[in-house]
Amino acid sequence: MPDPNVLNINGRRYALIAEAAPHKSLAAMLRARRLEAGLSGQEAAGLLGVSRTHLHAIEQGAASNLTYKTIIAFMNVYGIAPQEFFKFAPTGATGDDRN
Repeated sequence: MPDPNVLNINGRRYALIAEAAPHKSLAAMLRARRLEAGLSGQEAAGLLGVSRTHLHAIEQGAASNLTYKTIIAFMNVYGIAPQEFFKFAPTGATGDDRN
Protein backbone atom coordinates (compact mmCIF):
# COMPACT_ATOMS: atom_id res chain seq x y z
CA MET A 1 0.00 0.00 0.00
CA PRO A 2 1.39 3.46 -0.87
CA ASP A 3 2.52 5.73 1.95
CA PRO A 4 -0.25 8.36 2.42
CA ASN A 5 2.39 10.90 3.45
CA VAL A 6 4.28 10.67 0.16
CA LEU A 7 2.92 12.04 -3.11
CA ASN A 8 4.17 10.97 -6.51
CA ILE A 9 3.61 13.95 -8.79
CA ASN A 10 4.67 13.60 -12.39
CA GLY A 11 7.39 11.11 -11.46
CA ARG A 12 8.77 13.01 -8.43
CA ARG A 13 8.16 11.92 -4.86
CA TYR A 14 7.20 14.51 -2.23
CA ALA A 15 7.14 13.84 1.50
CA LEU A 16 4.29 15.67 3.18
CA ILE A 17 5.10 17.04 6.58
CA ALA A 18 2.10 18.28 8.53
CA GLU A 19 2.85 21.54 10.29
CA ALA A 20 -0.46 22.87 11.56
CA ALA A 21 -2.92 20.11 10.75
CA PRO A 22 -3.94 17.69 13.49
CA HIS A 23 -4.39 14.93 10.92
CA LYS A 24 -1.95 12.05 10.62
CA SER A 25 -1.87 12.06 6.84
CA LEU A 26 -2.76 14.07 3.77
CA ALA A 27 -5.48 11.53 3.02
CA ALA A 28 -7.11 12.05 6.43
CA MET A 29 -6.92 15.83 6.08
CA LEU A 30 -8.54 15.79 2.64
CA ARG A 31 -11.38 13.56 3.83
CA ALA A 32 -11.93 15.77 6.89
CA ARG A 33 -12.06 18.89 4.71
CA ARG A 34 -14.64 17.28 2.41
CA LEU A 35 -16.80 16.34 5.38
CA GLU A 36 -16.40 19.83 6.91
CA ALA A 37 -17.60 21.28 3.60
CA GLY A 38 -20.68 19.05 3.80
CA LEU A 39 -19.90 17.40 0.46
CA SER A 40 -20.72 13.82 -0.43
CA GLY A 41 -18.05 11.81 -2.20
CA GLN A 42 -19.98 12.14 -5.46
CA GLU A 43 -20.39 15.93 -5.10
CA ALA A 44 -16.73 16.47 -4.22
CA ALA A 45 -15.55 14.23 -7.05
CA GLY A 46 -17.60 16.26 -9.54
CA LEU A 47 -16.15 19.54 -8.27
CA LEU A 48 -12.62 18.11 -8.27
CA GLY A 49 -12.88 16.58 -11.74
CA VAL A 50 -12.10 13.04 -10.58
CA SER A 51 -14.18 9.90 -10.29
CA ARG A 52 -15.82 9.01 -6.98
CA THR A 53 -13.68 5.86 -6.93
CA HIS A 54 -10.47 7.86 -7.39
CA LEU A 55 -11.49 10.32 -4.66
CA HIS A 56 -12.12 7.41 -2.31
CA ALA A 57 -8.68 5.98 -3.11
CA ILE A 58 -7.07 9.38 -2.41
CA GLU A 59 -8.92 9.72 0.90
CA GLN A 60 -7.83 6.23 1.91
CA GLY A 61 -4.19 6.90 1.04
CA ALA A 62 -4.33 4.29 -1.71
CA ALA A 63 -3.78 6.64 -4.68
CA SER A 64 -0.08 6.69 -5.46
CA ASN A 65 0.04 9.40 -8.11
CA LEU A 66 -1.72 12.77 -8.03
CA THR A 67 -1.41 15.27 -10.84
CA TYR A 68 -0.77 18.97 -10.30
CA LYS A 69 -4.26 19.59 -11.66
CA THR A 70 -5.82 17.37 -8.97
CA ILE A 71 -3.78 18.96 -6.20
CA ILE A 72 -4.76 22.46 -7.33
CA ALA A 73 -8.41 21.33 -7.52
CA PHE A 74 -8.27 20.12 -3.90
CA MET A 75 -6.76 23.42 -2.80
CA ASN A 76 -9.40 25.45 -4.68
CA VAL A 77 -12.47 23.36 -3.86
CA TYR A 78 -11.61 22.87 -0.17
CA GLY A 79 -10.10 26.33 0.30
CA ILE A 80 -6.70 25.02 1.38
CA ALA A 81 -3.50 26.98 0.84
CA PRO A 82 -0.64 24.48 0.53
CA GLN A 83 1.59 26.50 2.85
CA GLU A 84 -1.10 26.39 5.56
CA PHE A 85 -0.74 22.70 6.16
CA PHE A 86 2.25 21.19 4.44
CA LYS A 87 5.85 21.71 3.69
CA PHE A 88 6.64 19.85 0.47
CA ALA A 89 10.07 18.27 0.59
CA PRO A 90 11.16 16.45 -2.57
CA THR A 91 12.55 13.00 -1.87
CA GLY A 92 14.02 10.40 -4.17
CA ALA A 93 13.87 6.64 -4.01
CA THR A 94 17.67 6.51 -4.02
CA GLY A 95 18.27 9.56 -1.86
CA ASP A 96 17.44 13.19 -1.52
CA ASP A 97 17.19 14.92 -4.92
CA ARG A 98 16.53 18.50 -3.79
CA ASN A 99 18.04 21.10 -6.09
